[in-house]
Amino acid sequence: MAALDSMQEMPGDDRTGPDLPGVLVYRASRLEALLTPLEMLLRDFPPQNVLTPQTIIAAHPGMKHWLVGALAQRRGARGIVANTRVLLVSDWLDELAQSLLGEGAIALSPYRREHLRWRIHQALGKIDHDEISGYLQSDHVHSGDAARRRLQLSDRLARLYTQYMVYRPDWLQAWQQGRAAGPASFQGPLWRLLRNQIGVPHRAERLSELVAQLRIQQSATITEPLHVFGLSHLAPVELHVLRAIAHQRPVALYVPDPCREYWGGLRGERAQLRALAQQPVDGDLQQALLQLDHPLLANWGRMGQHFVLALNEGEDAVRVDTRHWEDLQTGDAARPLLAQVQESVRRLHDATLLTPASMLHAAAMADRSLRIHACHTPLRELEVLRDALLMELKQRPDLQPGDIVVMAPDIQRYLALLPSVFGASRAPSWQSTSGAPGNRDTVLPYAIADAAVACTHPVFVAFQALLAV
Repeated sequence: MAALDSMQEMPGDDRTGPDLPGVLVYRASRLEALLTPLEMLLRDFPPQNVLTPQTIIAAHPGMKHWLVGALAQRRGARGIVANTRVLLVSDWLDELAQSLLGEGAIALSPYRREHLRWRIHQALGKIDHDEISGYLQSDHVHSGDAARRRLQLSDRLARLYTQYMVYRPDWLQAWQQGRAAGPASFQGPLWRLLRNQIGVPHRAERLSELVAQLRIQQSATITEPLHVFGLSHLAPVELHVLRAIAHQRPVALYVPDPCREYWGGLRGERAQLRALAQQPVDGDLQQALLQLDHPLLANWGRMGQHFVLALNEGEDAVRVDTRHWEDLQTGDAARPLLAQVQESVRRLHDATLLTPASMLHAAAMADRSLRIHACHTPLRELEVLRDALLMELKQRPDLQPGDIVVMAPDIQRYLALLPSVFGASRAPSWQSTSGAPGNRDTVLPYAIADAAVACTHPVFVAFQALLAV
């Protein structure tokens, strides 16, 4: 996140090198900084067979595409990345489970949401519970509304159960055994009925079997590290698989971490203010407020905190060696507002965020590095984004499409609106759809990542609309 002029590796123990089994965590506040240790380990620890491709596990599809392009750019003018496989976590887990547990380890279609909801729809009538009957058979609910409610409830429960398979498999196991766990409702008896009907293990059970198989497997130590790039969060059962792998070979995690200091125990702003209100404040109140934790990290970094803590709190004795690739500061020149916020996060020092509002307002008027637009609809968000990009392109002639990335927590809600705001052109350069040079003031070429082809291609979208009718 902060400006990276040079990198320095924190001194570590020579006995914990990347050629020994264990987990080696590389942390950096800029994603580009993690490419240096990745390339170093790829070069120094090649596979024993020269024809075997080197495998890199990427956090998500967007990270996968960026990583391939970034490695190609760092390979020189030719830009070739050969004999390298970049897999998603789910694909790698499926391959591993299939190789150790057999073909049936990945045949989990009965537990997919689109299949599970119909089983739930059928099973709701077999569960005698006041919550279900009160919701579906209320006196003021008409027959058509009751059918719609039953379908909506089934879909909602299917989504919850698929999430439990990833994050709360212990609840599912307890429910299957007739024990109480999680929310006290009809979910336990309903899951027990569904699990008995399906009769095959779900994904979390398969991964638990995989962990057990890895721990009893006797194999020679492999010196080639397993590279996992860009992960800032991982489900507990998937992390158990990585820790089991780490007993046999090095596992190198390249973790984008916004802060170089320890920030695992940060609390949210509300929790800190409640604690501050319950005890008398000695001295200046402003000084007490200055000692509060960084609000951005405490409120928006929960999943990152839990992931870093989980790496060091495993029950099995696996070695974890953490190294931080620092972003060194050079010079004291005035930095833009965004760089100041990034530096405050990196150093766990929120003095930048406590600047008087009048000064921040004056700086924001002349600084375009950090801006916040309040929009009332998703369509208006895209329109404001388009205007901001066109203005930026007008003021910066050297800016290219590859230098621009637009991120959203849920890109699906914007897909249908993109053609009406940005047009249908997806050329990789400033070209119009006919091939003629496009106008930078009106043409905004774009490509969509992290979205299924069925949601972005107009033929698939039309076919889905026809099926929906």
